Amino acid sequence: MRRNPVTLLPLLNALLLWPPAFAQDPHAHHGHTEAAQPAASDAKTETESAPHRHEAPDRPAETPPPGQAPVADEHSAHRPGAAPLAPATPADADRLPPPTPEALQAAFPALHDGHDHMRGSTFTKWQLERLEAREDERTEFFWDGKVSWGNELDRLWLGSEGHRVAGTSERQVELFWTHAFARWWESRLGLRRDAAAGGEARDWLELGLQGEAPYGIEVEALAFAGEDERTALRLVLEYEARLTNRLQLVPRIELNAYGRDDPANGLGSGLAGSELGLRLRYELRREVAPYLGVQWSRRHGGTADLARIAGEPRSDAQALLGISLWY
Repeated sequence: MRRNPVTLLPLLNALLLWPPAFAQDPHAHHGHTEAAQPAASDAKTETESAPHRHEAPDRPAETPPPGQAPVADEHSAHRPGAAPLAPATPADADRLPPPTPEALQAAFPALHDGHDHMRGSTFTKWQLERLEAREDERTEFFWDGKVSWGNELDRLWLGSEGHRVAGTSERQVELFWTHAFARWWESRLGLRRDAAAGGEARDWLELGLQGEAPYGIEVEALAFAGEDERTALRLVLEYEARLTNRLQLVPRIELNAYGRDDPANGLGSGLAGSELGLRLRYELRREVAPYLGVQWSRRHGGTADLARIAGEPRSDAQALLGISLWY
């Protein structure tokens, strides 16, 4: 039977229009037919007609409610010819009021000397700064200790310092009062008595200061006035160089001078003696610290001449071993 060719035209048209449908199929790349690409003129037309991805369509500005600051549009900076909006500022109603004088005084109270809370409390403290054995040609025992009672501003001290060698001893006993007049500094006023075997006892009125200088240097500067118009000066400098949390290297310098000769006690006028000590101290705890070190002593001027007459050396060096305690 002969078919009419006119009836095949709709079928041919359907077959010709069928391939574009495969371009929308996600599995089209597995097929054998490629999707037809749109014409260049059609793509250009679609690109010009579609808005840029960073551009937002123009729309009327939204008016904020009364009392609220306008909010900047995040896309306004990308619009051609659009000026950037200023950052939003809080409304006057949200701002904190200025502080009152009462609030400022409560936030920043007046500062005092830091001792007000200690004015009414008293406590006792004793400290054995140096208890040591010194060795050169002979063994010498030395001590330097104090006990005090009072508060952080005013304290009463009783101290003793001396040494014993070859069955003879030389000692000093002090009773003095200290008053804190500045940060880290105290004035000192008291009495001292010197007593030596084979010599004469001397009584002194002492006046001076003690405290901590810059860089952590401990200072003790004292002037003495005694009977028969005798005068004396004493200067002690000490520094604690902390090597670790427990180990310290402590250099110490002491100078003593007298205003006039005292042959009965082997002292000449001017600079009489100087001592330089170096101690390596280890703190078992803050209150207990054994140490070892060395000390050099030297007599000067008239004191050195009197020592030579008595057959004593002008200078000597001693190794030492001791302990420091306080409570």
